[in-house]
Amino acid sequence: MNDKRKLREQIYQHSKSLTPVLHHTMQSYVYEHLFASDMWKKSDRVAVTLSTGREIDTMPLIEKAWEEQKQIAVPKVDPMQRSLHFYSMDSMHELEEGFAGIMEPQTHNKQEWDKNKFDMVIVPGMVFDREGYRIGFGGGYYDRFLEDCRACTCSLAFSYQLIERVPREAHDIPVQAVVTEEGVIYI
Repeated sequence: MNDKRKLREQIYQHSKSLTPVLHHTMQSYVYEHLFASDMWKKSDRVAVTLSTGREIDTMPLIEKAWEEQKQIAVPKVDPMQRSLHFYSMDSMHELEEGFAGIMEPQTHNKQEWDKNKFDMVIVPGMVFDREGYRIGFGGGYYDRFLEDCRACTCSLAFSYQLIERVPREAHDIPVQAVVTEEGVIYI
């Protein structure tokens, strides 16, 4: 567990060293590769977490999805059950600050989406390897969510977030692709 904490800190420190211009440019390439991929083109229902801080900004993905008539769902965290529940997002006005200061959907008058209705789930993380394993932000929320999920799964990352091998635990579930500024790594 200590290794994971150290790797998270190293990646975080590296992200702080990027200039805003370089960060923006690298993000643009990540979006370009994602939007050109078959997994994006074939997906009509996409689940994505709203980004925070130095993560790759997911708002341009949401806006592109709306532009392409895709349906978007974002998670609401249930910290008591340590679980994620996804609800549709049709407007920026449907968000509120939730668990750990992350923006989440307002859920009144909303139906929770069944995880097997998604075509694609964009899984957040901080550190990745070329086998699709990742270190998230702690808590295992996505590993539990992905246990029996049939959707295509991918993560967005900068190439400096890739390492040789991520420390793994029995419950860890790899993603099927990692999209970086250099291209798509299919697992």
